[in-house]
Amino acid sequence: MVASVLPGLLWPALPRASSMAILALHEQLVQSQWWSASRLQALQLWQLTALLTHAARTVPHYRRLLRASSKVDPAFFLTLPVLTRAQVQEDPAALVSSAVPRSHGAPGEVRSSGSTGSPVELKQTRLTAMFRRALYLREHVWQRRDFTLQAAVIRNFKDGSAMPPEGKAAGGWGYGYETRPVAALNIRATVDQQLEWLARVKPAYLATFPTNLRSLANEALARGVALPGLRQVSTYAESLPPGLRELTQRAFGATTSDIYSSEETGPIAFQCGEHGQYHVQSENLIAEVMDESGRPCAPGVPGRVLVTDLHNFATPLIRYEIGDQAEFGPPCACGRGLPVLARVLGRTRGMLRLAGGRSRWPSLPSGDELGRIAPVRQFQLVQTSLRELELRLVVARPLAAEEEARVRAAFLADLGEDLELRVACVDSIPRSASGKYEDFRSEVSEA
Repeated sequence: MVASVLPGLLWPALPRASSMAILALHEQLVQSQWWSASRLQALQLWQLTALLTHAARTVPHYRRLLRASSKVDPAFFLTLPVLTRAQVQEDPAALVSSAVPRSHGAPGEVRSSGSTGSPVELKQTRLTAMFRRALYLREHVWQRRDFTLQAAVIRNFKDGSAMPPEGKAAGGWGYGYETRPVAALNIRATVDQQLEWLARVKPAYLATFPTNLRSLANEALARGVALPGLRQVSTYAESLPPGLRELTQRAFGATTSDIYSSEETGPIAFQCGEHGQYHVQSENLIAEVMDESGRPCAPGVPGRVLVTDLHNFATPLIRYEIGDQAEFGPPCACGRGLPVLARVLGRTRGMLRLAGGRSRWPSLPSGDELGRIAPVRQFQLVQTSLRELELRLVVARPLAAEEEARVRAAFLADLGEDLELRVACVDSIPRSASGKYEDFRSEVSEA
């Protein structure tokens, strides 16, 4: 049910003003998702024209770079310069508009997670936040979630709140619909504390990082802990590791839905509720996949992700290279006109650097595969030079020589390169300041 703002008016409900806007936007999204790709592109370019006009007039960075054009078409769009993360970091003030439309709402500060150690700071308006809420409402509807049930989130809270044993209530999650407050817990809680908290909260839906979900599922299986009311886990912020969907189903009997997003641009792609494909949220942004020469990649070919946020007039991000790799795929069988990302490969810094300037994505064994070899609870593979890697393991007990040899062989077989691998057993593998965790990290600079 839509939450009503007036006492005594229960149904049909009259929502509060902020919810009215979100519900109105979502109603348009319900219709536009079925439009053709060509119609969606035409409307994107129409909105882009307004954004470029505003940026050229009020943003120092774009005042220097953008040339006037009466026709913004796909060919013209590809002539626009790519905006790198380094440019945003070096001179963030040059990207801030001097005349944000007052009707968009006062700009607020946004700081990216800084998982690479170099955070990005920018400004966003209330309008930007409103679009994101409408899109997340779309994702709830696509996944057919029941707003009357309990939702929970385990994530990073920068202020240190939501710690165990109780966590905290974090507001509603229906963006206009009547819901219970979200139960929230800080991801800094131990896995045991998280499982105990989930058993008390009894959520139907959980949102957390993929690596945290994997730890929860493995520990639940090892301890025989069940969460019988859990229907679905929504993952975000990290790449989805292989085998996690199956592991989650086995541990909790729950499905998994993944969200591709960034702090700077919000939701980029949601999984289709019918077929699991990643649909780009074209009503709010333009997503590109480009090769190293700056040419669009064909479907099935991975490349660098560029994103243009169509509605942030405070810090316009036009053809912004967010540091990820992905690849487009064929249209989804659901019939939506929204573009499809066949794979989201993750951060460019997650690529294995090879001699001669080459790089590729490492293929790592799954947690299940390692578990059949040795009592490995967590791992992280770090490339320290072009020929050397360190495999950090958290184990339930010291490994026998044969077990360690088999673990090494499993990683080297997947890596498929003549590399030196050192194994180090550690007490824990800490998350970054943002709460994220990486299975693989390269400390070798890009050639």
